[in-house]
Amino acid sequence: DWSSDVCSSDLTIARNKNWTKDYATRRALVFNPKTPISFALSFLRTLTAKDVKDCSSSRDVNQTVGRTAKRMISADK
Repeated sequence: DWSSDVCSSDLTIARNKNWTKDYATRRALVFNPKTPISFALSFLRTLTAKDVKDCSSSRDVNQTVGRTAKRMISADK
């Protein structure tokens, strides 16, 4: 099934340190709702303040990731 393929490929990318060195790749993984939450939360901490803010207001991200982004913004104030 297609959805399990997407999740599987996200997991492969998230585990590959050569790919996750790239900021754009980490950002894309955070914003992808099919990325495993543990990886998305780990990469969320590496994003710029603007991207964390964008993540907190995006309806496309995983709910847990979005809530964590909102908490990060609140903690920075």
